[in-house]
Amino acid sequence: MEGKLENKFDVIYGGPITCDVPSVKESKREAIQMWGKKIGSQKPSFIPKLNDRIRVIRPRLDQRLLSSECVLSAKENRLLFSNALGLIILRSLDIIHNFIPVNSFVFGLDDSHRLHWAKDVGYQIPVLYKIGVGVYKYLVEPFNAHVDQDEILAFYETSSS
Repeated sequence: MEGKLENKFDVIYGGPITCDVPSVKESKREAIQMWGKKIGSQKPSFIPKLNDRIRVIRPRLDQRLLSSECVLSAKENRLLFSNALGLIILRSLDIIHNFIPVNSFVFGLDDSHRLHWAKDVGYQIPVLYKIGVGVYKYLVEPFNAHVDQDEILAFYETSSS
């Protein structure tokens, strides 16, 4: 990681995608089952594939960051967003490597035009909540103004980066 990103975040996990990556059709079907049609049917900005790299980060304890700062830092570092599809891949990797801390929330961020908009709450994002080793809940949350230390962000890089 370069620039401001490494000063504001701790890396929880970084490495290539080594698990089976579901097809877009399969992942969309699974995302709809987990998060509902409005969230799960959103097409991600980036579709990760085998050997692309994942970066799983969380704000450092001394940081209080706006979600917009997280998105800007990721874009400045040429990291990509993948919405619910990215969370499906992340869950598969966590089942193998067990790197997501229990009681952590992982946000499936994406560009705003790729997120579901709900009139009363604004942009909604899929969230993977790890409640135990290999045990997850699938939540939908509004795009939070601040990112806390129990909230984790996952971004991707192409294998050609």
